[in-house]
Amino acid sequence: STPLANALGMARVGQVVDAIRAHPGYAALVAYLLAYFSWQAFRWLPGEQALAGDAAFLPISGASVYVAWLASRRTAASPRLRRAWLWFMAVVAVQFLGDVSQLVYEHATETVPYPGIWDLFYLGFYPLMLMAVVSFPSMRRSPRQALELALDCAIVGLGGGALFIFFVLGSEAVTGATPLEAAVTIAYPVGDMILLVALGAAVLGGPVPEVRNSLGWLIGGMAVFVLAD
Repeated sequence: STPLANALGMARVGQVVDAIRAHPGYAALVAYLLAYFSWQAFRWLPGEQALAGDAAFLPISGASVYVAWLASRRTAASPRLRRAWLWFMAVVAVQFLGDVSQLVYEHATETVPYPGIWDLFYLGFYPLMLMAVVSFPSMRRSPRQALELALDCAIVGLGGGALFIFFVLGSEAVTGATPLEAAVTIAYPVGDMILLVALGAAVLGGPVPEVRNSLGWLIGGMAVFVLAD
């Protein structure tokens, strides 16, 4: 009957409202993703669309800084875990600063130099992210095991980065470029490969249960990050 259908409909609405109140962060993330992908489909944001697309990253970058800080507060009882989340807060903070500086420069001028000041922030992402990963609590490693991990990261990072440059970017990536331009171009894929090895080693090294899910999300996010690069 109509009254019963209305009652069921109100009950469902109430459940949705309760879920949003219990998990406002998830609700905000879903709303952001819906807005972003609808813009990708219909380009409804005003102004130059390239700038609008860059600006669309700022809310999620800023929110990530807050979430990492909140995680550090919630893990205050574990100094090592709190330190890891503070490192991760620094990671997303430099990404946010890089996005802001690039957006301001693109808005102010038509010619964007390469490399730019934002590349300092973006490249700073890699050592900070590495510190965040190795700071997560995991099984204690001996000095020999730590050295083996460092060598693995170096071999995969340098080898994988070189292969990426040769087969994907091609010789045009470095031919005719200044030494600084070539160094920055090569630094990105090398940093990506090193972080993937470090994340994989952190998971295989036996992380404590409290951080296993977090590391899984970080690996998934890093994989997407590498594909975007």
